Amino acid sequence: MNWIKTSEQMPSTSSPVLIIYRGQIQWGFFMLKGYDCAESYRWFAYGNQREWVPFRGVTHWIYAVDIPLPQPPEE
Repeated sequence: MNWIKTSEQMPSTSSPVLIIYRGQIQWGFFMLKGYDCAESYRWFAYGNQREWVPFRGVTHWIYAVDIPLPQPPEE
């Protein structure tokens, strides 16, 4: 698992990612989506079009599918 700098690469749009905004991990998944015009983007909370984070404040991201999960509990 490696964080990716936004200055080096951006995620594909509509893919859930975990982000670092203003030096803090933002709990919950976000998606990079365009709005208003083709060159304007925001980080929208996954499944919520009203909650978003400014595009420029995010410094790092990682795809949700790349985050390792613990083994499920044994029954």
